[in-house]
Amino acid sequence: MELTKKIVATILGLSMALVALPASGQTVAELQAQISALLAQIATLQTQISALGGAPAAGACSFTRNLSVGVRGDDVTCLQNYLMSAGRSIPAGATSYFGSQTQAAVASWQAANGVSPAAGYFGPISQSKYSSLVAVAPGTPTTPATPTTPTPTPGITTPGKEGSLTLTANATPPTGETIYTDAKMVAVAGWKIKALSSDVQVDRLDVNFDTRPWLNMANAALYDGSTKLVTMAVTQSNTIEVTAGSSYTIRFSGFNWVVPDGVEKVLTLQIDPILQAGDTTETLTYRVQANGARGTDGKAIQQYAPTAALSDRTFVVNTRTGALTLSVNAATPKERAVAGSVDAITEGVEMLRLDLKATVGDVVVEQINTASLLDNADVLQTLKLYDGSTVLAATSVTSGQAHVFKPINIKIPKDTTKTLVIKADTEKATEARIAGSSSVSVATGGVTAKDASTFSALTVSGSTATGKKVHLYTIAPELKLVSTSIATNRAGRTDGSNTISADAKIRFEVTARGGDIYMASTTPGNTTTTASVAGIQRTETASWATNAETSGQWVVRNGATNWFEVSTFISNASPTATFLYAYLSSTTWGTSSASDTLARNFKWDWTDLQNDFKTSSVYLQATN
Repeated sequence: MELTKKIVATILGLSMALVALPASGQTVAELQAQISALLAQIATLQTQISALGGAPAAGACSFTRNLSVGVRGDDVTCLQNYLMSAGRSIPAGATSYFGSQTQAAVASWQAANGVSPAAGYFGPISQSKYSSLVAVAPGTPTTPATPTTPTPTPGITTPGKEGSLTLTANATPPTGETIYTDAKMVAVAGWKIKALSSDVQVDRLDVNFDTRPWLNMANAALYDGSTKLVTMAVTQSNTIEVTAGSSYTIRFSGFNWVVPDGVEKVLTLQIDPILQAGDTTETLTYRVQANGARGTDGKAIQQYAPTAALSDRTFVVNTRTGALTLSVNAATPKERAVAGSVDAITEGVEMLRLDLKATVGDVVVEQINTASLLDNADVLQTLKLYDGSTVLAATSVTSGQAHVFKPINIKIPKDTTKTLVIKADTEKATEARIAGSSSVSVATGGVTAKDASTFSALTVSGSTATGKKVHLYTIAPELKLVSTSIATNRAGRTDGSNTISADAKIRFEVTARGGDIYMASTTPGNTTTTASVAGIQRTETASWATNAETSGQWVVRNGATNWFEVSTFISNASPTATFLYAYLSSTTWGTSSASDTLARNFKWDWTDLQNDFKTSSVYLQATN
């Protein structure tokens, strides 16, 4: 601009000089020659001014090719930025890819600036019009660009070196693989990326799909091994629509992942798969187009790969029917006595804890049937099914029949175990029901369930969940194991002789429920060994240890707890070595005392008693 002002000033000065020329002393011919010289100088200056007009504006785009749908590059990015600055809409922004949105923006710009036809093709006519619009006003000088040294890219260890980038499909995950909607961040695609001649910092990857990806993936991420590079929620708004209905691109950018010179790395795409309501499967075809990956080398030059679009590959998003497993919960009560009442029912007696575990997918349990109820003495009146403190269903009891809990309709999420409890109300403890017993079980076929997504009926696996027996009394002891011990005994044995004997102790507590409990001081209980090997000898010591009250019998007062301990000496008299242990085989008790005998005898020889009240095993060698 300053130069223009000087030229204009010179022209004005010359014009004024022409006006001020003196007439005296000069001939007409001399004056004519002087005027001609000045006019020639003015023409030269006007040419210089014209040369300055039409210089391109700083930052203007440079086009060396025609642009249309499908091309990609920095010239496309520049055009997109110009169109948006000129008020044309490109929802996806400057993507470097000439798609349907860019085509529409070019057509709008052409129509507004008199370019015909306004078809969205950016060829010679449109480029000429563009140049005329972005050129600076005549007289604006251009300043030559000052050469600059490229700034090294962070993480690059090869500054100043120009490199290249290759991208090919990785063998895993394989094409056509099926993934399921219950999975999280499952791998669906992989690529091998290699840098040559320089480190390359990869900062962008475009993955193209033939269907709308936001319908089949909630989130997507790129991984280098187990390291997450970038993640994004997949939505319609952040997906590039290349061609409506048939071509959509997910762009990962800004992750700045350095691939060292000469090193090949594997980049994996992982997603959270989803399906739309009503869909059970969907196949997605994907690819990386030519120049879909972008990186920067040590010379700060952008490198692109692959040189041509990779072959199409697919993966399938599917649903799978959930599964349900039945088992007995470890906290199910042991076989035991229940102190009932002769005047009223006893409520909330726990019979069984059953576990229902959902796998593969979410499951809805609709109904539970108990197996045939062992209740020959009509001990139980009502059964109730609980989820925590909530009663799901109840049924009255009929001896020898199955009982149905419905409707339940509880949802069990995938990989979750739901524990349900069956409780019972007992009948009145009449004379006819004393010592009567009952138990409850649920078989796999008694559980009706369906998949929460597809509503398909499920076949329940596992094993029958069987509760332990409860025995109805008005007064009864509650037994609890305190401790056991067993150790080999070398008393009286000479050095070098075999160890053939052991001492065992079992201590347990007795709590009186409903009234005083009497245990005879002469025969308070019995112990035995495994005794399955011929020649095994058992000796029970005559003394029992206890802190119970003694009054002809050992007495445990109502609500009180006392301990008892039985000691057993075990000897192996056989020629065969074996493992042995001691256990409480039975116990005898009554509810009143009469001259050192029990007024009423009850003997427990329950299976649970023998299984739970026992020592560990010791190895007794053969007799020598």
